[in-house]
Amino acid sequence: MSDEETSETPLMDRRTVARLSETLPGWRARHFAPDDVRTTAAGIPVKPLYGPPDVADLDYERHLGFPGEAPFTRGAYPTMYRGRPWTMRPLAGYGTPDDTNQRLRFLLGQDASGLNITFDYPTLRGYDSDEPEARADAGLGGVAIDCVEDVATALRAAGVEVLYLGNQFPEQLVATALEEDPDLIAVSTLSGSHGTLVPELMRLIRERGLEHVPVIVGGTIPPQDVPALCAAGVAEVFGPGRPLDDLITFVRRGRKPSPEDAG
Repeated sequence: MSDEETSETPLMDRRTVARLSETLPGWRARHFAPDDVRTTAAGIPVKPLYGPPDVADLDYERHLGFPGEAPFTRGAYPTMYRGRPWTMRPLAGYGTPDDTNQRLRFLLGQDASGLNITFDYPTLRGYDSDEPEARADAGLGGVAIDCVEDVATALRAAGVEVLYLGNQFPEQLVATALEEDPDLIAVSTLSGSHGTLVPELMRLIRERGLEHVPVIVGGTIPPQDVPALCAAGVAEVFGPGRPLDDLITFVRRGRKPSPEDAG
């Protein structure tokens, strides 16, 4: 045999793509009814089988890329689990934030490498614990989170010192940051004021020389507003539905090492 005859044929050479473009529709017709159409939750059609014709125009670097690089289809980290083991996230959360605080401290003391905090049903459905609809389930099956102070309690349980300032304007936040030298500034909004107050906060931070302090924003923030906040200099936006352990992981990663970390 010649070298041409014995050489391997690429998976997506043009002849293979052309041949499968003709045979794949026949296979689908033999095994699936014409009206058997499936879609994702977003309404995107899903074929019963994909083959080389579906990726014939694939640009490897643009559509797949490399691990740890955009568009992150190959994984979020360059070495993935060859470089770091699976994170062990035990489920925890019950009763009051103080109850959960004690449980999280115990788990961290047992070398848990991550935290996965569960919420009670009223919290998941937007009820406060003292509302009539919540009385039967408050603190059961998860922790009751009713206000931002409860989030601060959870962060303290994760070994993060929290200074809660309540309702403050940007000038007051920056003045406190200059005095306290924080690792991170977090603000929360429910009123839609993030469009004006957050850019003002970022402007003052730059003027006072605090650009090295990351700023995160949470609250009821529409997805279409997130790019503008990031463009203003916000490090991360935690909108509705983001797990609390995402916030804990972000904060713990960004804070300065403490003496306790060194053992």
